[in-house]
Amino acid sequence: MQTKFLEDIVREDFEHELALSRRLGSKIKYFLDHPLSRHPIATSSIAFLVAEYIRSRYPEIIPIAQINLASSYGVYAVLGLIKEYVLEARKFATKGIYNWFLHNPKIAALIGTTIAGLATYYGEYEMADVVPGGVESLTVAHAVQAGILTEAASRGLNNLRKIRKGIRRVKSSIGGLIYNIAPAAISSLAFLYYFYTTYLFRSQRRITSYQGFLTGNLLEDILSHPGAIASTAARAGVETAVTFGSLLVITSALHPTTLKDYSYRAARLYHSAIGNKRKALHYQEKIVNLQNSIEKTIEDLVELGNNYYENEERDNAFRCYRRALRLFSKKSEHISYADFFRRTFILNKLIRSIKSLFCRKHDEVSIINKVFINLLNKDVSAVDEMKSAVDNNPEDANLVYMYGKVLDVLGYKHSGRAQKIRAVYKILENNNCLQDILGNKHIVARFDNDLLKEEVIAKHGNVKDLEGEIRTTENIAEITSDFEDRDVPVPVGVIKIQDKNYYIMEMVAGDLLADRIREGRAKVDDFYAVADFMGLIHARFDTENIAERSYLDTIRERLNSVDVPMHLVDAVYFNLAQLNDSLSNIKKVYNKDGHPGNWKFDEFGGVVALDLEEGRLVPLTFDTANLLNQYQCLDDNELDRVALKHFNSFAEYSDDHIDINISEYELAFLNSIIIRTLEIYSQVKNNKRDVMVSSLNSAQKAIKRIEAKHQDYYHKKNCPYLILYNAIEQLKTI
Repeated sequence: MQTKFLEDIVREDFEHELALSRRLGSKIKYFLDHPLSRHPIATSSIAFLVAEYIRSRYPEIIPIAQINLASSYGVYAVLGLIKEYVLEARKFATKGIYNWFLHNPKIAALIGTTIAGLATYYGEYEMADVVPGGVESLTVAHAVQAGILTEAASRGLNNLRKIRKGIRRVKSSIGGLIYNIAPAAISSLAFLYYFYTTYLFRSQRRITSYQGFLTGNLLEDILSHPGAIASTAARAGVETAVTFGSLLVITSALHPTTLKDYSYRAARLYHSAIGNKRKALHYQEKIVNLQNSIEKTIEDLVELGNNYYENEERDNAFRCYRRALRLFSKKSEHISYADFFRRTFILNKLIRSIKSLFCRKHDEVSIINKVFINLLNKDVSAVDEMKSAVDNNPEDANLVYMYGKVLDVLGYKHSGRAQKIRAVYKILENNNCLQDILGNKHIVARFDNDLLKEEVIAKHGNVKDLEGEIRTTENIAEITSDFEDRDVPVPVGVIKIQDKNYYIMEMVAGDLLADRIREGRAKVDDFYAVADFMGLIHARFDTENIAERSYLDTIRERLNSVDVPMHLVDAVYFNLAQLNDSLSNIKKVYNKDGHPGNWKFDEFGGVVALDLEEGRLVPLTFDTANLLNQYQCLDDNELDRVALKHFNSFAEYSDDHIDINISEYELAFLNSIIIRTLEIYSQVKNNKRDVMVSSLNSAQKAIKRIEAKHQDYYHKKNCPYLILYNAIEQLKTI
């Protein structure tokens, strides 16, 4: 198929590809990129057969029986290194020895091969229980086995870590947790058993006419014959690795989550076969809610959409397709035991290939399924098909926008944005709404077709600030890429309309937390979800080279701007300064400005962080107060639980160990409510009187709670608190 879409690749993407192609490494990559390098297992199998044929024809030239293993493994190792480090550009360096072992299985395998070969050769040549002349063959056999098993262990442990990460995000029973550590625990016991039996066998048994020289005293033998003990341990290690690999495959197939996964899939297939569409739909919904890899979740969502479509529920069907499309922006490495089992036997690719055979028809669902399969396989035919559709309907802004999203998914970031901006201009031109963009933020387009259902927002500002917000948004998008239910707006770019600069972003459908509060629909779980997301941002956002914000100066400046009497401004300023000591030990973080108007719940139940402007450093408790001080819809107990959720999430997501002193953070949180209330006073005084009154009441309530719960601190500061309480009361009447 011709790559028609290449004509739409913009300069930035083209130059990036061109720069890569001019590098020496890229030229080497191009030279080595052929089927022999791409499929080392197949190539090494051919090498094995050729070596075996030569050895059988010329045994006098190649006396070592295991030469076929050595040659085959050598080809596999070399081509594997080329594939991973040249063609796939795997990074060699990583932090920590264990991480390095997990991320470099091919090199770890070569090290395992070398160690096992040396240990076997120098440990076995003295041993009497080895057939004369067999040391070389045993060395090759052990070296190859060790290399294969080292690589398998590296990949297996890496997959186990991904599984554990996913398990930590869902509730697990005690039995499930015990089951998760069973392979490693049993394998450790197996090593002790194999080593003991092998050592005992070699120290007491006569295998040939030679008598083994190990005495049965382990300490004495370690000191006298360390090579023989190392070789014995290597033999036990090979058997242990086989045990571990077998247990890992068996437990992945029999783990409770795997059994649940496959029981749901079997039930869905059964009910589909007998024509019970409602039951099939029920089980497919259960499958989607299981913990799986991103790729499998996308496939399951598309399948759920197909089931809805068959039931003539188009809205629900396309809701699933939209969710699947959105997940392409995620890069989570979490997998389940069921995923591990499927990947071990390449079942995912096999199932995907079978599904593609049923997408030959030209009905709507078949076309959608084909696009998703192509995207999952990184197949450019998905782009070509979208390009053809756009060429046939050049004025259809929906198609142009979808084309941009497909380009984005396949890695053409700048080209995708160019097509999205092209679609936005078409919307603006066709609807004649250029004159309507007068405020700071405005919805310029709603893509209401089945597959998009997105809003395009235009935010006015100066270029520097707008580009800064794009950088911040992209940084937080990277932070959230591992979380399916945490998201940010998708930056499209900055455009100029009638000499004004607008930041164009795409937003999924949903409603604001503030709207839910005002309409009485907000639940405490909504606040928990936001607090958790906020903790993630605060823990992971890089604060290097960000200055700290002076809240006292900000408050004085803002109060003066709305003509608050000078004596009242001074009273607030000087007495608020006396509470600063309660914030001195609180972690400083990026100021998210996390009030309820800056959080959105999308149509899938996920949380979207809005208004991600470049900010200053503030104490962690400022954003806790931001979230909770503007509306009084939670009781004191719920407020404390949400605040605790924020603090605990921050500690959990932080790379370093964070010790949260709950009493200290609680006092800082209550003081932060007072500070934030005074900071936003000028912004809500005239246009949001309900928020003004509610936040001022929250501040007074916080003072009363400090008096009740932190009595020692309050009595030291009772005069400043009393003055602030009265000043807040006066601000209500201005």
